[in-house]
Amino acid sequence: MAFFDFWKKKTSLEELLQKASSDASVRPEFYARLLSDDLVAITDKANNPVSGIMKKGDSLNLLPLSDGSIPIFTSRNRIFDKGVIKERVNTLTMKGIDLFTNTSGTTFILNPFSDYGKTLLPTEIQRMLNGTINDPEANRQIKLTKDTPIQIGQPSKYPAMAVDALKAVLASKEEVKAAYVAWILIPDSGEPPHYIFGFETSGEFHRLTAELGPIIQPLISPEQFFDMCPVTDGDSLTAYFRGTAPFFKR
Repeated sequence: MAFFDFWKKKTSLEELLQKASSDASVRPEFYARLLSDDLVAITDKANNPVSGIMKKGDSLNLLPLSDGSIPIFTSRNRIFDKGVIKERVNTLTMKGIDLFTNTSGTTFILNPFSDYGKTLLPTEIQRMLNGTINDPEANRQIKLTKDTPIQIGQPSKYPAMAVDALKAVLASKEEVKAAYVAWILIPDSGEPPHYIFGFETSGEFHRLTAELGPIIQPLISPEQFFDMCPVTDGDSLTAYFRGTAPFFKR
């Protein structure tokens, strides 16, 4: 390591949050730092551990937003962004891993009042904690032959937030020609019906799904999973998708 590299300024979690919104290569570092760095929550200080170190019997009274989610911040200064909160508040600072481990099932919003924020659903947090958040194999892919019985149609509950996020990302991916969404049941799989996203691409499908999986998951219901498949000639899924309107088309 060069001498000057040692003194190079460490990228802040706030900077990583901003970069990760558009650059998938930054996300592994962002998720790692989300666990290792200090996070700030608004709290009733009298009923929380002052030191930020959890001990047996401690409880966390974190103040929620109107929708029940818990706001957390990369620094105390971010609490007061855009003047949403104007008065002094009590705060608790904890390592991300300690906070998330002790609040299982909670939805958090990171820097909710800033230009760059992020919703952290319980499923995403669990994948952070168990180490699968950056695992390409954790992003399900499916390819069916013509002989596989399926039931497929348009979802009654359209995943609008996930679709909007995908449109923004896919706009810069020249290799992706079209993208589709459907609701699928594969009776022989023993799995419940779920969303399936299809992508017509000239690029490497595995690499694409590794990037898009972490974008989709936080934006669908926490109890839902989803599949992704390539839209190519020769299978029943492609025949269905090409008979519907894509939500993205280049």
